[in-house]
Amino acid sequence: MTLTEAVGLALAILGLAFAFEAPRHWFLRMMRLHRKRHAPEAPATLRAPIQNLADHTVGARRQGTVALSVKEIVEAVRDSPLLQREEVSRNYVGISVNWTGYLRSAEADFRDKSRVRVNLMVDKEEIIDYSFWFSIELARVPELKVLRRNSKLRVAGTIAGVAPAGLSVDLEPVEVEVLEPVIS
Repeated sequence: MTLTEAVGLALAILGLAFAFEAPRHWFLRMMRLHRKRHAPEAPATLRAPIQNLADHTVGARRQGTVALSVKEIVEAVRDSPLLQREEVSRNYVGISVNWTGYLRSAEADFRDKSRVRVNLMVDKEEIIDYSFWFSIELARVPELKVLRRNSKLRVAGTIAGVAPAGLSVDLEPVEVEVLEPVIS
């Protein structure tokens, strides 16, 4: 096989992959837009960022945590007016949460080399989805040294920040527990 044929074959394979993936993404985007357009309109006071956290607490509260999901927070920031996103994201700082996610990445924290920066995705199957980050000393969770992608972890902590672009949430962990390790 010549170099030209190899390049042509590689381009054909990539073209096929994109040919099937692009309609899927278009369909999912259209479904999201359809849901937004046809969702019942809430009064203006309810569309604002969460004002009363009592409405979002779990029936049986767990040690003072609030039942806010990563998705709710990210969408609240993303759906707010552009010049209010930073303020809306600050409203969530300090709230205690207890979230479960799937390991996507773990690397040395660029701000403090004695810590590891970990990214967990909410949905195991999605490539790009709602995610949250935390930074922790490796000595507190030595299992991170051997865990592979998609290991399931539970993180209890407080929200340290929300990306104003509405992409992810940053936690200050209090407790990290490995629920379903993927080691091999």
